[in-house]
Amino acid sequence: MRTPAARRAAISTRFRSCSSATRSSANCAGRSHAGIFCRNSGRNTAVLRFEHLVQINDPLLPLLDELSREQLWRGLVLRAEQPLQFMLGLEGFAVRAREEEGSRVTLARTLDFGSFCVRDRVHLTPMQETRIQTEAGATWPASRLTIRIEEPEPDELHLRFIYEFDDEAGAAAGAEARDELSFQTLELRRQAYRASDLDTVKRIRDLAQQGRLG
Repeated sequence: MRTPAARRAAISTRFRSCSSATRSSANCAGRSHAGIFCRNSGRNTAVLRFEHLVQINDPLLPLLDELSREQLWRGLVLRAEQPLQFMLGLEGFAVRAREEEGSRVTLARTLDFGSFCVRDRVHLTPMQETRIQTEAGATWPASRLTIRIEEPEPDELHLRFIYEFDDEAGAAAGAEARDELSFQTLELRRQAYRASDLDTVKRIRDLAQQGRLG
């Protein structure tokens, strides 16, 4: 059995950073570890990536009720199928199509934020991960969000959130200009993503306490 210190060391996010790395905790959801980095994917497009890990069952936060893997997965499915319960500012949504291939399910959605709409596809791999592919719009790039369940030891659950979005302007300007001009924007975006993800975990906890996740 690993010590709490060993557990914390084991879940540290490892990456090569082109900007910064931060680490913090949130009592409402669990412990979070994060980083921002970028790479050039060719075709004059840079891919910016933000990744962080939220510990769900934490022995250092004994007041938190433990969640099972099944409860965590049901919460992620509900996030995909009923996004109004999770997404701030969302006014409505429609599932345009539902596809099933074996145990894997794909939802094609339109999300209505009032002044604009977003089209995406959500891939659900049971008990493992959800992956959201968002189409580019007039004022935003194409992006991907993966939410993956990780269990390094039995009942020691984490959620890994991985954001990737295309940055054609950054690729054209070059890495140095991008770092100088948009670091603050990236940092604000990172903080917003992290806050949203911690809210997601808190919402899943609330649903579990209400008995809605089994």
